[in-house]
Amino acid sequence: MSTCTLTYPTPALVTADSCGDLGETPPAFLLANAMALATEVHLHQLRKIAASSYLSHPMLTAGIVLKTGGTLRATTIALLHDVFEEGGPSALNLLRKRFSKSIVDAVISMTPPPTDLLLPWVPRKEQSLSRIRQACALDVDVACAFGADKAATLWELELDCQHLGDVAVFSRMKRPQEMLWYYQSCWQVLAASEINQSMLSLLGCHVQWLRQRVDAYLHKSRSTD
Repeated sequence: MSTCTLTYPTPALVTADSCGDLGETPPAFLLANAMALATEVHLHQLRKIAASSYLSHPMLTAGIVLKTGGTLRATTIALLHDVFEEGGPSALNLLRKRFSKSIVDAVISMTPPPTDLLLPWVPRKEQSLSRIRQACALDVDVACAFGADKAATLWELELDCQHLGDVAVFSRMKRPQEMLWYYQSCWQVLAASEINQSMLSLLGCHVQWLRQRVDAYLHKSRSTD
């Protein structure tokens, strides 16, 4: 880990104010339903590098939201943020049946359209950043879930590096420097939103770690050429 100093909000009891816009659904039922759908979609999916259950990712993302003081609505969005992208139209139908339009719209705003897959990696991420910038400006819970998603991904990458080694991890990526650009851009998007400082500093620490590791990997690669 990088040597960033992190500060977290004082833990508080769940109140109506901390829930966000949940409609008439009791918070406990909402989170249980979100966890159930995330499990249905992700349980047998595998992460790309470590081949562990993909379900660990939305769970970690939701935990980061709670740890950094996000609302229960943001936590729900975090649990569900990859359901449509990884589960397809059938998962979207389940999402619409079980959750409010507010939650569904938030998840959709975090989901790249299928046409993006036709683009090269950098233009695809540029379009994604443009969309998420608008979504984060309109909905702070989306910003919170998005920040937690990126922090979780980098945390998982760090664990992969500890387990497999930097060379084994970064050699699987075509352009590590472009990945660094993307995560730095994600931090800039969130810095311009109303996201809380705890989330922003946490993601900043992970981006700092990534920059150090990518620089070291590229330096080592050049020296061995």
